[in-house]
Amino acid sequence: MKRVLAGVTLALLFAALFATPAPPRVSAEVSGPCTVTVNGRDIGPLSASSKDDAVKVEKGDTLTVVMTSSDATGFDSHKIELELSGLRIPLQDEKDGGDTQWTGSADVNDYAKYGVGLYKVVGEGKLIDGTSCTGAVLIEVQGTALTSVAGITAAAAFLLGLALLLGSSIGGLRRYDAMGKSVEEWAGTMVKRINAGETLGPGELIVGLRDIAKPRPPITLWMLTMLPLFVFIGAIPAGAAPSASGGGRSIGPLNLPRIPFRPGVSVIGSVGGMIATEAVVVLFQQFAISPLTQSNTLLGLAAGLALAVVFTTVVKLWGTRHANDAIAAAEVRFNEALAQVRREAGLPPVAPTTEMTSATEPPVMPPPSPPTDTGGVGEP
Repeated sequence: MKRVLAGVTLALLFAALFATPAPPRVSAEVSGPCTVTVNGRDIGPLSASSKDDAVKVEKGDTLTVVMTSSDATGFDSHKIELELSGLRIPLQDEKDGGDTQWTGSADVNDYAKYGVGLYKVVGEGKLIDGTSCTGAVLIEVQGTALTSVAGITAAAAFLLGLALLLGSSIGGLRRYDAMGKSVEEWAGTMVKRINAGETLGPGELIVGLRDIAKPRPPITLWMLTMLPLFVFIGAIPAGAAPSASGGGRSIGPLNLPRIPFRPGVSVIGSVGGMIATEAVVVLFQQFAISPLTQSNTLLGLAAGLALAVVFTTVVKLWGTRHANDAIAAAEVRFNEALAQVRREAGLPPVAPTTEMTSATEPPVMPPPSPPTDTGGVGEP
């Protein structure tokens, strides 16, 4: 249990990590023999990852970028691009006539038509001698996040992802609950057969039990892909001993096998987790908390997978304990039924046996009937 709690804590910390804005960079955001201004502000000492250094604009404003060569070399061409999640979206791409300075402009509505918040704009100029100059800056489009199309869409996506994640978990809980009830019904049927004097083999009991609590399916490609994440959040248990899976053991001639606990992963839950956390990343961008960078996007996806693993693993932990409690109760009923039959037959109790693991063990048979009364005449 401590390992699972530690895994939950690590995964939640991992999920929250993407919400931390990147620390300000100490190096200048301009490379090459050039200087760059945006709306008259020198961006050389500014950081393109710190919201404190963002150039604030309103919707409808025009963004003016001026790049000047530090020497006499002129520019051959220039372009202005918007960077979102590591992708470059062109805003302007023009040829220059060899002048040592170019001026480019971009309408704020061109890249913030559907949202507000933080955007990274990159300007690049190519000098005639083949040298390149680049400059990057954060632009903060001011406005209300939850009234923008992007903000409303992200909020709806968050609710959808959360619904998928919770729905997957609730579905798992219901399946385990149904498994426990099926074990109880199966145990009642088997006890009736024992009380009726039928011969039951351990193999028959094991087959019946495994039909209800089926073993873990073969390893899939999805599980192999998620294995490093299992290791990261500490979800791999130290061992799968039956006694660690919940459900106490009764002292009797039968010991039914228990369901071992293993970490789990749900495709639906993983998709829901990734949608929810990516929506949070977009909301952070819309609320001008942190820009929509490639690292934040990837970290959001990883956080969603981590949360899905935690949710599914906790469900499996509860579910295996619940199912094993039902198996333990069935075991007690079997042993009590066998003990009752032996008491009625006047036979001593049977010593406990080891856990049943195969169908080749000796059958569970009702005790023989007591000898009939011969009127006091002993046998020769």
